[in-house]
Order: sequence, then structure tokens, then C-alpha cells
Amino acid sequence: MNFTLRAFVTRLIWLCILPLLLLAAWLAIDSAQQQQAASMVAARHVAENMATSISNRLSARIKGLSILALSPLVDDPRRWPELYREALGYEQSFGSHVIFATAATPMQMLFNTRVSYDAKLLPLPQPEGRGAAPYAVATAQPAVGDIVIGPFSASPLVAVAVPVMRQGRVAYVMLTTIGIEQFQERFDQFKMPAKWAISLVDGRGQRIARR
Repeated sequence: MNFTLRAFVTRLIWLCILPLLLLAAWLAIDSAQQQQAASMVAARHVAENMATSISNRLSARIKGLSILALSPLVDDPRRWPELYREALGYEQSFGSHVIFATAATPMQMLFNTRVSYDAKLLPLPQPEGRGAAPYAVATAQPAVGDIVIGPFSASPLVAVAVPVMRQGRVAYVMLTTIGIEQFQERFDQFKMPAKWAISLVDGRGQRIARR
């Protein structure tokens, strides 16, 4: 009789406690899901802010290159030294060098603000992935390329290219090269929650910057 009463009381206790345990478990799961959803929203917000910041910086450089591409100095090779000096102004404003090259393959560099105007130059290096200059020529649209090793700096760069349109065709291409450390500096300016990580990669998945 005592055993039966004890078993009955035990069952009664469990019947009273079990709904509370189930409720507590459901509340814990719901809270975790809400926290996860909030984290995802916050992560999306951080990623969108970073993407917008990088996009704005690239857009500003593209607009500057477009101004150089529209310059009448392009149309007279005798005035390319003047165009080179304008490109030097671009480099001083944006902190990234300018390359003026032919559109035909091999894309011969005509000047590069990293060196003097009369320096002997080679064709543009061909990256393993998407090249900004070939893509800009093929599409007649501005393009951003994958990481490429600069022929002068021997360091990883990201190229931005703008086609130089004349009479409805791409006559030349204007490029700027951005060291990946500039992207990293921009990433380092963002505040992020502890234990979070975000990366900027190129079209081949190579890491450009990470925070």
C-alpha cells in the first residue's frame, strides 16, 4: 500500500511538473530562435553596410575613370602626356594608380602613373580569373576584376576598368588598381559584435579582406 501510494504521488508530481518542463523547454527554444533571428538580421545589416561602403568607394573611382575616358585628350596621342598628368591628379585624389591601355589584345599599357610617362611598359598581365580590362572591353561596361599580382608592386591588387568609347566601339581602356590593404583598412573601421567574422572575396573566392 505504501509503495502504491508512493508511486501515485510520484506520478502526480511528474504530471504537475511535466507541463512546466515542457513550457520551459518551449520558451528556451523560442528564445533561442528569436535570438538567432535577431542575430541574422544584425548580420545582414552589417554585411549590407559594408557592401554599400565598398560599392560607394568603387563607384566613386569608376566615375573618376569615366571622366578621364571622356577627355578629348584621349583622341590625340600627342596630348597623352597631358592626359597622364590628369591621371596623376586622379591618383592623388583616390590613392590608386591609373593605367591607360589599348583595347586590342594584347592590351598594351600606354602609360601607368606608377612610373614615368616615358617608361617602357609591357601589356597588361592576364589574371587567372576575371580580368577587369578584358571584361570591360567585352561588355563595354565598367568592371571590377579578381585579385591580380601587380607587375610593378608585386603585391595583390584589385583592378577597376572603364571602357573608353569612341564612335560606338571600345577604343581604349582606363584602369585603376587598388591594393587589397585599402579594403582591409576600410573593413577595420567597422564595429562588429564579438566573435563575429565577415570576409570580402573575389569571383574565385580569394579573400580580399576579413574582419
